[in-house]
Amino acid sequence: MIVVADTSVVLNLVCIGQAELLRDVHGTVIVPDAVAYEFNRLSQFDPRFGGRAFPSWIQVFADLLTARPELLRARLDAGETRPSDSASKNKPTRY
Repeated sequence: MIVVADTSVVLNLVCIGQAELLRDVHGTVIVPDAVAYEFNRLSQFDPRFGGRAFPSWIQVFADLLTARPELLRARLDAGETRPSDSASKNKPTRY
């Protein structure tokens, strides 16, 4: 099974030491580069997340797709719209 995750899921599971749950439950976990960037930015500059490391087993890819119009109308941020575009490209079973 493939899952596309957004920043909050990965970051919060890392904070409680349970990031492996994503891999254990879903198998392959992929994120767009915007998610990895946001995770690293928060872990570097936000004291709540200081020093957290992005899990090396999560696959990061450059997302070159344009966000789908229906997602833009929902006013989602890039970390939420990019996984949805990636989902259509990579055909995950969950996201």
